[in-house]
Amino acid sequence: MREFPSDVVLYLQLAPMYLEKGRDYDAEKLLTKALEETDGEPRIRELWEDVTMQRLAKKIQQAQLRLEIDETDEARADYSDLCGKRDRLEIDFFVNRAKRNPDDTTLALELGRRLRQ
Repeated sequence: MREFPSDVVLYLQLAPMYLEKGRDYDAEKLLTKALEETDGEPRIRELWEDVTMQRLAKKIQQAQLRLEIDETDEARADYSDLCGKRDRLEIDFFVNRAKRNPDDTTLALELGRRLRQ
C-alpha cells in the first residue's frame, strides 16, 4: 500500500483481515485513509460505513451493559447519546447508499426502517 496507495484491492483485502482479528479500530482507520487515497471509492466507502456501524453497535452494547450495572444519569446519557449518534449515522449512510444505487429496493427498505426507528 505504501507503493500503490490508490490500489483499492489492497484495502479491500486488508480491512477484512483486521476485522477477523477483532481489530475494528485499525480497520476503520485503514479505510478512512483509503477513502482519502482513492477519492471516495464507493466500495471502500461502503466497507467503511459498515465498519463504522459495527464499531458503534459494540459501543452501544457496552453502554447498555454499563447502564444495567450502574443506573446513573451519566450512564443513561451516554447510552442515549450513542443511540442518537447511531441513528443519525445510519440514516446518513443509507440515504447516500440509496442515492448511489437508486434501483436497489433493499437499500430503500433499510433507509425506511431506520427513518421509522
